[in-house]
Amino acid sequence: MNFANHFNKGGVLIIEPWFTKSTYLVGESGMTTYDGKDVKIALLNTTKIEGDLSIMDMHYLIVERNEDVTHYIDTHELGLFDIEKTLEIIAKTDIQAEI
Repeated sequence: MNFANHFNKGGVLIIEPWFTKSTYLVGESGMTTYDGKDVKIALLNTTKIEGDLSIMDMHYLIVERNEDVTHYIDTHELGLFDIEKTLEIIAKTDIQAEI
């Protein structure tokens, strides 16, 4: 575990967990919108799992006043780590874990 190389002795590391396989909802779609005066944004996403990765294809539609609509795709691939497995890995280091 490389975390310990990135902070000083006595430092604090806070790990905000992503999802575990049991909590990640496969096949879910999401939508977030922003409706400003000069810009409009729509974000739509899908959710998949491949092995131990959560995969979210994020589609952004953005339009600014007097401009054409632009479309961006950003794929987020994040590991799905079981909490117990994460604590097991941390236990093999000099880091003291607390929940």
